[in-house]
Amino acid sequence: MARESYDLYERETDLLPVNFEGGTLTEIQGRVSGFATCRVVAEGKAGYHTAFGVGDEELVARATEAAAYGPELDVDLPGPAPLEAIEVYAEDLAAVPAGELVAWGRRIIDGVRDGLGRELPVTVKLTREIERFAVRNSAGVDYRHAATALDVFAQVADAQEGDIHDVFDFEYSSELAGVDPDRMVRTIVDYFERGRETASFPTGTATVLIHPFALPQFLLPLLVGMDGERIKDGTSPLGDKVGERIFSDRITVTDDPFRPGLPASAPFDGEGVVARRRPLVEEGVLRSFNHTLETAKAIGHEPTGGARRGPGGKPTGGVFNLVMEAGETPYEEILSSLDRGLFLRYMSGSGQANNLAGEFSMGVYSAFLVENGRLAKRLKNVMVAGNVYDVFQRVAAVSAERICSWVDNGGNALMPYVLLEGVPVAGS
Repeated sequence: MARESYDLYERETDLLPVNFEGGTLTEIQGRVSGFATCRVVAEGKAGYHTAFGVGDEELVARATEAAAYGPELDVDLPGPAPLEAIEVYAEDLAAVPAGELVAWGRRIIDGVRDGLGRELPVTVKLTREIERFAVRNSAGVDYRHAATALDVFAQVADAQEGDIHDVFDFEYSSELAGVDPDRMVRTIVDYFERGRETASFPTGTATVLIHPFALPQFLLPLLVGMDGERIKDGTSPLGDKVGERIFSDRITVTDDPFRPGLPASAPFDGEGVVARRRPLVEEGVLRSFNHTLETAKAIGHEPTGGARRGPGGKPTGGVFNLVMEAGETPYEEILSSLDRGLFLRYMSGSGQANNLAGEFSMGVYSAFLVENGRLAKRLKNVMVAGNVYDVFQRVAAVSAERICSWVDNGGNALMPYVLLEGVPVAGS
């Protein structure tokens, strides 16, 4: 790296939220926010400065002043390179009027209430988002990217004494046509009706079918262990396991920056590293970590891309889109083959265990008892716990279908249903 060098990351977010609480419209208020952050390395030390509406020269000057007191840092900034075109900006979505989103919200509320035959409280949150970000550096990089997103969340709740029965669904896409409110209505009504009766489950082990919404929660320990900072400081159990099998050979997970329809797809990351599709786990074998420029150089690895930048300025390792490869068995066939087990749609408390050691411990937020190949009753007072590197050795099936999901610490995901055997369960 040059004696003095810098990079700048600039982000602007244009939001149009339309929110209904209990079926009543409560918010329509567009807002724009943003920031620009600069990192300077001078005399081997890093300085950071974040502001908005400040020119590059002033940002660099302020970060340079801070570098005199900053931590030591050794990075090699990337130079300009060809970028792959990624279409995740939809003009019709960027220009969608608030009235159309209001109509969508009312359509979902009416559809859920009609489907259930009851005037229950329905919450709907629709957000049109336009993200623009840019990276510039002293090595000549000057990249810009824009993406649109429509997020739609819907939830119905029925509070009874000693129990709250609520069901939610969520969809997002970089284009209007990628979200199907009618499908969301059908899903919510179906899960709500199936969950009218509750059940418990005894403590022991169980066969567990994991919904795509819950799957990234189970994979959180993997992502923690793959973080470049953990690899650099030697605390990750995965540090020396590249090329070794850590999961069943049914599991392949990639970071895919080029997925159409996923708003997190982008041609470069927060440090100006050109995006590339890369395997993280390939047929159960660990292939890669999630590095920043700093952590990659510290241990002699290549930069991976996927780094994120926030107002704090310091990049963190991550992924663009977490994608698990589909299997060959249809979801309905997997479910119908299960005599007795658990169907886990969403969990609570996913960050409570020692994720760095691979452990998970989660209560059920939305889950069902499976009996004779069907969802029988809604589960209450059940927890699952274990070690991801243990239970993901016992993968019985991966579905042919995949659903858009999300990673709790940021990012999009595309996940199948996964059937695991022998998962520890704490019940009653």
